[in-house]
Amino acid sequence: MKKFLIIFTIVFVLALGSCAALVFGIFGMIKGSDAYVLMMEQASSDPRVISALGEPVEDGLIVSGSINLENSSGNADLEFDLNGPDGEGTVYGKALREREKWTITSLWFVHDGDEVDLLAAD
Repeated sequence: MKKFLIIFTIVFVLALGSCAALVFGIFGMIKGSDAYVLMMEQASSDPRVISALGEPVEDGLIVSGSINLENSSGNADLEFDLNGPDGEGTVYGKALREREKWTITSLWFVHDGDEVDLLAAD
């Protein structure tokens, strides 16, 4: 019985570790994408975001959404958190890829119930 418990514990820990590695691997792939980097750079450098969150503005741990690629075109629909010393908010972004170049088509920042269109002028 003791051997069974040890084997079960080892298998459980390995399975849990594998699941965590898979999830964080997927987040890492999305965070490494050109679409995410473009949205993150634009959102985190926007004066309205900096005013709401303080500096430095950093991305959160989790990103959700999808990135679809087909040859030199594609689209991305992403949601991720931004954190700063004064609070946190969420970014919702969409982008299109044409001829291997990403263009943000929609970028919103939500903080304390306020929605800010980051593509619109102040």
